[in-house]
Amino acid sequence: VYATTDVRVRASATTASAIVGVLPRGGHVGTRGASVNGWTPVNYQGTNAWISSDYLSRTKPATSTGSNGSSGSGSSGSSTPTSSWAALTANGSSGLSGLRPSAKGIVNRTITAFPQIRTIYGIRADSMADHPSGHAVDLMLPRGSGDAALGQQIAAYFRAHAQELGVQYIMYNKQIWNISRDSEGWRAVADRGSETANHMDHVHITTIWD
Repeated sequence: VYATTDVRVRASATTASAIVGVLPRGGHVGTRGASVNGWTPVNYQGTNAWISSDYLSRTKPATSTGSNGSSGSGSSGSSTPTSSWAALTANGSSGLSGLRPSAKGIVNRTITAFPQIRTIYGIRADSMADHPSGHAVDLMLPRGSGDAALGQQIAAYFRAHAQELGVQYIMYNKQIWNISRDSEGWRAVADRGSETANHMDHVHITTIWD
């Protein structure tokens, strides 16, 4: 079977189990039997593991071609079709033009790995330099704080790919993770008074200065 997007490989058939790896979009693994409660048993790098069946297909996904019109590579090194960026803008996204390469890479990867994210905010006025400088994006959850599981998945994914994508820190659900303090894990932040200010309806990502 093939991965239809970058998907985490788990030790057992639950999102609470340990992550043993990430199968990239288009990557393939052998199955060990029929799906069980939405999970497919697979053989991953010689280990018995599980992947959510929602992200698997017996058909290899097509390879996207094209450019996003503003280099398209970011720090992820992948291109994204123009239509994907156009769709974000059409759905109310703003501040994407002028993002730094590292932040463009986050948008590119989000389109590929989490196509359910339809609204992303980038450059805007703020007292902190992250957004005005083009080094930060807010990945808005479709159902706001009602999409907590998706938010956790996105935050965990970009933490796992931080080195590759140039992530400096992530904020979600009143918590922060910083690559320079990785050993401390997720740290609580003070209540800021609203869902948006507390990063409960979106995942905030600030990238390295480039």
